[in-house]
Amino acid sequence: MKKRLILLASAFLVFTGAHNVKKNQYRFRVPILCYHNISDKVNGRFTITPEVFEKHMKYLFTHNYNVIPLEKLVKFLRYLKQKNKGKVFLPRNPIVITFDDNYPSIYKDALPILNKFKFKSVNFIYTKYMTKNNWKIYRKITKSSMALESHTLNHVNLTKKRNKEDIKAFYKRIYKEIRDSREILMKKLKKNIKYLAYPYGVFNGMVKRFARLAGYSAMFSALGGYVTEKTKLDEIPRFTVFNNFDMKMFKKIVSGNWYGGLKTYKRGKCDFEIRDYNFDF
Repeated sequence: MKKRLILLASAFLVFTGAHNVKKNQYRFRVPILCYHNISDKVNGRFTITPEVFEKHMKYLFTHNYNVIPLEKLVKFLRYLKQKNKGKVFLPRNPIVITFDDNYPSIYKDALPILNKFKFKSVNFIYTKYMTKNNWKIYRKITKSSMALESHTLNHVNLTKKRNKEDIKAFYKRIYKEIRDSREILMKKLKKNIKYLAYPYGVFNGMVKRFARLAGYSAMFSALGGYVTEKTKLDEIPRFTVFNNFDMKMFKKIVSGNWYGGLKTYKRGKCDFEIRDYNFDF
């Protein structure tokens, strides 16, 4: 049995998630990976081939990383923030695997690979364009090692007002995006929906308040950074995995040793920005 370290929530005795954490930095740095399309048929910066994805998973498996359920990491964070005494168990070198959006390749190509290594994961999905067959597939997925959580109704930028939209209409529309997606998913999947991934990873104070009001217990961005003792439950960071990652970059991120910054890019006439990692490492 692998050795496990115990977190005493009252004393803040915490394991080290990174192999070589800088002094005076954080007591743990847990990476959450965020994948999108897993396909060899489509190009694009968010598309990773099944071959590369399997290479990533094999690396985690052979280098003694412990892929844990997202639920376990959230519980860990919640205990940290509580004043009452308690114990939380986490393995050494923990890591979480997540997916965003409704790509069929996630369950057709990625899930079999995850099952091969007995890894658990989460897919954040939006409810737009769902058909009866889609719901049938996703209900089946809920019985697998892949959990399903919310990515809003229509995958819109929750911080962006439409042209000529007054503030009241804007607030109403954004709250509906957040609240209704949770309600629809709970009804269709017959399970509790606890988590929200912000579309494009962007959020603000209003969005966080609406998410808490809608009943979510944790919310996630996708703009890079580790989960640490300072992480807030309504803005948990994840590392989006882009197709221009090489194994050197992947290894650096999962080891807890990425200290780079972010670069911001405008994407055409879209109403959001792409924030990419600084590859100067």
